Amino acid sequence: MSNKNLEEDWQYWFPRVYGYFYKRVNSEYQVEELTSQTMATAFTANNVRNFKAYIWKVAHNYLVRYIQSKNTEPIIVGWDESLDLKNSTEINFSIEEEAEKQVSANYISKLDHLRLCISSQIKDETEKQLIQL
Repeated sequence: MSNKNLEEDWQYWFPRVYGYFYKRVNSEYQVEELTSQTMATAFTANNVRNFKAYIWKVAHNYLVRYIQSKNTEPIIVGWDESLDLKNSTEINFSIEEEAEKQVSANYISKLDHLRLCISSQIKDETEKQLIQL
């Protein structure tokens, strides 16, 4: 492969791979890191028959490793429970300030909207309770 073809291929694949990670990872630093790792691995491989399939497989594998390395578990909050988990003695964790602001603002507004939709559209109390649970 000539340098011109290599450069054209790089310019073709870089924004696509970057976009793949951008949609799935919240940190711009991590997006850039995963993209560069994927591109380096894919473009240094020898004897690849289907490059398109190979580069997406490499990108997927790096994404899976990144997600597994975060080692976080989701927090389940009940319908009527408070979102103030910082003062809980049972749970020991810290939430970054930016993430905390997003969670509280987005979660509460969507939850209130959902409650309003349920109460206005469903008349049967049993059905309302079932959906809320």
